[in-house]
Amino acid sequence: KGLLVDFGKNTFGFLTFHNLKGNGNLRIYYGESKEEALDTAKCETLDYLQIVNNTAKDSTLLNSKGFRYAYVEHGKDIAFTDVSMQYEFLPVEERGSFRSSDEELNRIWEVSKYTMELTSREFYIDGIKRDRWIWSGDAYQSYAMNYYLGFDSNTVKRTILALRGKEPTMSHINTIMDYTFYWFLSIYDYYLYTGDKEFIENVYPRMKSLMAFCLDRRNKNGFMEGLAGDWVFIDWAEGLSKQGEVSFEQLLFCRSLETMALCADIISNSEDKDFYSKISSELKSKIFQSYWNPSKNAFVHSLVDGKQTENVTRYTNMFSIFFDYLNADQKAGVKNDVLLNDRIQKIMTPYMRYYELEALCVVGEKDFVMKEM
Repeated sequence: KGLLVDFGKNTFGFLTFHNLKGNGNLRIYYGESKEEALDTAKCETLDYLQIVNNTAKDSTLLNSKGFRYAYVEHGKDIAFTDVSMQYEFLPVEERGSFRSSDEELNRIWEVSKYTMELTSREFYIDGIKRDRWIWSGDAYQSYAMNYYLGFDSNTVKRTILALRGKEPTMSHINTIMDYTFYWFLSIYDYYLYTGDKEFIENVYPRMKSLMAFCLDRRNKNGFMEGLAGDWVFIDWAEGLSKQGEVSFEQLLFCRSLETMALCADIISNSEDKDFYSKISSELKSKIFQSYWNPSKNAFVHSLVDGKQTENVTRYTNMFSIFFDYLNADQKAGVKNDVLLNDRIQKIMTPYMRYYELEALCVVGEKDFVMKEM
């Protein structure tokens, strides 16, 4: 019934119809695959346009889309000579490059770099086709990649500020508890990479009010536990329990408190530095007392009714490695009994595999990581 246009690879921008003329309806269905674009009933994104008295001129759509294929259906009274697209991008200087003797690795780099370009706009967005939204956990990984590719600190700052939003603080960032903590961690990393003291001074009041929100939501044990309206996410994983006091949330909370102390020190606020240092130190000790299981050589996943559950997951254990919270024996135990242990539930999402591979790099498993990539 129409014309299927293939742009060769996933892209982002505005469709243009050349010499569009006539009257009637123009229906456009977009897809990452040919099958999606041709599925007019279920494709994710589409445009319905009414053309009125068009006289053979080029017409560019007002809304951008993410797609590879565009399937165009039109009435018999509409004609056009060609379809192109206006590519929309954030102009960023390309500072990082990579080349090796392994062509597959080179291709991985190129695809990854291009994906980063597609998702870099006013902010680092997740999903050019559907979400087109800033999610704190995904943005945190984008910041890390940016420091190696373009070192575009302005987009990092814009995204951090947009995620924080306005006062008063009514919910966690993206309503997700762990995404609030990733927000704090992103500021920790931003300063370590840039040394930008001015930004820390500007954002510190927002950090302090968000941390006050978190501190007010601690339970009677001083731990963070999901309350009404909170989404304890961690990862998409089948059967992953979010009940009780989850160790992963406490670990991120502790690192967030350390970030507060670091930033307080940067702006020479010794009172706040001492306050957050004391809380983070106490929490860190409590995490080891409550969750570390010597017989398992690992942190257990959670506490329910004050007791350790039997379940060991990778999340807390791998983050504790690159947070440098473990001594040498603990690190070796986590490496062998968790990270390299096939009996521990595997991570299925690229989102979390990123952190797992990071932890494996820290413990010297770079050849293993290369094979996994």
